[in-house]
Amino acid sequence: GAADAGVAGAPIVATAERYDPTTSSFTAVAGAPLLGRYFHAATTPSGGDVLVSGGFADETDGGVVYGRGPTDAVERYDAASDTFMDTQSYLSYGPRAMHTATLLSDGSVLVVGGFGGPQDGPSSGGSLSAVPWAELLTVSGTGGPDSPSSDPPFAAGLQQAIALGNDRILFVGGAYDVDLDPSAT
Repeated sequence: GAADAGVAGAPIVATAERYDPTTSSFTAVAGAPLLGRYFHAATTPSGGDVLVSGGFADETDGGVVYGRGPTDAVERYDAASDTFMDTQSYLSYGPRAMHTATLLSDGSVLVVGGFGGPQDGPSSGGSLSAVPWAELLTVSGTGGPDSPSSDPPFAAGLQQAIALGNDRILFVGGAYDVDLDPSAT
């Protein structure tokens, strides 16, 4: 499918860099991300920390890559220690990639849409379907105290989420399958 165009079989890197506008330079983060991933979402919930969720990742067994597909892993970049930490938690509704993650005023993160499906999805020709669910994550990466009372009316991935203020979020566009057909949203 188009979702893996140019990346199927290519190495996924577990790297992170910080940009400093005062020196106009990039510096490698001291502690690398725990998982190499792409088409993930990253959000800054507090104090410079970053919550990274989902995305496509390699699955390994004994160091041997046996597949690539969406992951449900959540990790946190701790700005004070300049390292990534395992949150010991996962996306509640399973693996997803190409989703949005938007910060809410209480510090939780609203995760919406994306594509999920079987491991080995994009690289093996397996199908991925749009995820029709929304969920809340806290700074620790765990599920929030309350899930949204409703899910989005359309299942889509690759949509854009724009914070409008007062915790209102506008979702624009997206696609409803890995062939990137236009979404009705």
